[in-house]
Amino acid sequence: MSDDILASLSEPFYVEEYELFLTSNIGVSLYPLDGKDVHSLLQNAHVAMYRSQELGKNTFQMYTSNLNANSYKLYTLDRDMRKGVKNKEFSIHYQPKVRPTDNKIIGAEALMRWNHPVWGMVAAGEFISIAEENGVILEMGDWIIEKVCQQIRVWIEKEFDIIPISINISPQQLLSGNLVSYIKACIEKYSIPLSMLEIEITEGSLIANPKEVFQTIVELKELGIKVALDDFGSGFSSLSHLKDFAIDVVKIDRSFVKDIVSSEKNKIIVKSLLSMCKGLGVDLVVEGVETKEQHEFLKQNEVRIIQGYAYSKPLPENVFLRILKQGILEPSFSSIKPYNSERRKYFRVTLPQFLKGGMTITEINGKEIQMKAMEIVIKSLGIRGLRFASHLQLPVRSDITMEFTQTVMGEEINMLGNIVWKEDIGNNLFQYGIQFHPNERGEEILTRVLNQLAMNIKKNKSIPDTPFIEENITSYLQQIKDNL
Repeated sequence: MSDDILASLSEPFYVEEYELFLTSNIGVSLYPLDGKDVHSLLQNAHVAMYRSQELGKNTFQMYTSNLNANSYKLYTLDRDMRKGVKNKEFSIHYQPKVRPTDNKIIGAEALMRWNHPVWGMVAAGEFISIAEENGVILEMGDWIIEKVCQQIRVWIEKEFDIIPISINISPQQLLSGNLVSYIKACIEKYSIPLSMLEIEITEGSLIANPKEVFQTIVELKELGIKVALDDFGSGFSSLSHLKDFAIDVVKIDRSFVKDIVSSEKNKIIVKSLLSMCKGLGVDLVVEGVETKEQHEFLKQNEVRIIQGYAYSKPLPENVFLRILKQGILEPSFSSIKPYNSERRKYFRVTLPQFLKGGMTITEINGKEIQMKAMEIVIKSLGIRGLRFASHLQLPVRSDITMEFTQTVMGEEINMLGNIVWKEDIGNNLFQYGIQFHPNERGEEILTRVLNQLAMNIKKNKSIPDTPFIEENITSYLQQIKDNL
């Protein structure tokens, strides 16, 4: 049945002169195995649907209690989103845009954050796609436009040197028909200069609905609002977009920046884009800049605007306000955290290589959860805890219990624990410190294994029957994420 539905939806739909292709994902739960009432069946079908989305477009997934933490998180974000908007759980963080020649702050991007009651601070990248699917994105879009206008008004009244703030606009809002009038109403309501707003759109929006988007861009520019093309080069890029749509700003996709020092092709592409934008009178913003080498290359090639962790991560309004007052932001590369920082004084062995391990959530706020384990990488292991890295964003909470499984020298070790600290180590990866729950049997096994492990490391002996990871850890964690 699911295959038949997917097959039928693969055929094009015709609306007037438009040929539309749809993608779909299906989640399936069965009565009475997966639930004995409508609510339970729908809830579990939703969880399965999010697992289907992780596997790719046009797929279906049967519900199983062993879906992983990522699927469960997506489900709860979807379930709680409307309530979160109503309860004012959303806020705005600002990431500065800096001119590298003198490190002057010349703009910022407004980014939504969600302080979820279970998952803590959730970045927009985790919930925007969900909001686009469930329709909440329009409400969110209106909210952030008004909040930014309101904030600029506050800055003006406090006599700060205000800077342009860019706002990401979803394709749905871009095509809603009332975007321009709503922006105009907010600008008039808060009496802010038109030049202080910049609208960011994606290339996908241009491809899907060129006529409608062109008209909206024209109306925005007639208001005096700049339009930026976000993630340029991410897949749909056409140089004609810069000409036909009269774009003011191009934001180059961060994938070109990641390997810009080691990849000659990426160097050539960035240099060519920079030259082309100069010729067209279009500003080029390079985002995702994190390392000193990336920063120096871009500065030497006269890139005018840089955005990334090299200067600052997205900041809450009160913190951003402090650096806005200063006006100058020096680059700093210490935000890329090393993997070898330790927080514990008790006996712990720092492993010679990263170790494959498994993590699953077993309990949230007293409620038992059944999930299958997700792979993590472990750098140090001790009697009372461990340190691991993962792409998954998890909250620091004592009421979320996790089970950790790892094999060391042929001995399988299972311990329960919770996160006690968290660090952003760059590249959308996170490092966590775990404190184990008391477990006499587990501690006995750990003590014996760790003592032998420490002896082998000290004597440069081989460590048998231990699944160490040989490749680059960033690439390895990205593979885990891509394979979900």
